[in-house]
Amino acid sequence: MREESICDQNFFARFQGHRILVLGCESEVKEYLTEELRRMGLQVEQRSEVSEQSDISPEDYVILMGTIADFRKKPQRRGTEKYPWIREEKEQGAHLKSWTEFGALTNALQSIRKTKPTATVFVSDSSVYGKLFDEPHLIREDEIGYLCHTDEDLQDGQVLRMTEHLCSRLAREDGINIRIARLQRSFQSAEDAANNVSDMTETLLRVLLLGTPGEPYNISGPWQVSQDMEEISPLSPNKIVEDLAKAKSL
Repeated sequence: MREESICDQNFFARFQGHRILVLGCESEVKEYLTEELRRMGLQVEQRSEVSEQSDISPEDYVILMGTIADFRKKPQRRGTEKYPWIREEKEQGAHLKSWTEFGALTNALQSIRKTKPTATVFVSDSSVYGKLFDEPHLIREDEIGYLCHTDEDLQDGQVLRMTEHLCSRLAREDGINIRIARLQRSFQSAEDAANNVSDMTETLLRVLLLGTPGEPYNISGPWQVSQDMEEISPLSPNKIVEDLAKAKSL
């Protein structure tokens, strides 16, 4: 049960004198998140710096963006014939993208391992769940589906899954204060997405400050759909909704 809002002075005071670094993959989600963090800081007259480019220091709070989903472009093709709109168009050479992204993320994790910032959260998304063949149900953080590791179309989930594994091992083997936040990855308009950024940012900061190192948490993404709309797995024709209870309890 939450006792205080993220924008309450006492809660946000934990960032006093610290930098909040938003690093990792470039995306519109990253842009919206950075803008919202700055807005929240101004709202409570908080003296903390939000930066997208900087070397990491031990006093920093780090948000490492792994998700690259673009909520302004609805995918045109992906998945099954029943749900043809879930397949993304691939440009020539796009298959090399996953290696570039994974290399950049592992370099960032090496820096985090070396400098040991105050706290870190890796932002993943629900593409890590892969193909889900069970009956429709709430998807828990410890549940995982099938991903073909040689299928180019499934590269996003594979890269995020590998990076999540590294984050978990850094927490358990090196004592790094890092946890994982998985954004829900349903699709809707950019206008609706922007309206959900505040909720996403608040929950993300709670995971950053209060989450257990090495643990994943499902959180509402900017693509959150309304209760009366179906949310389809990006990789299989099952209606799925992530279980948000774990993050909401922080």
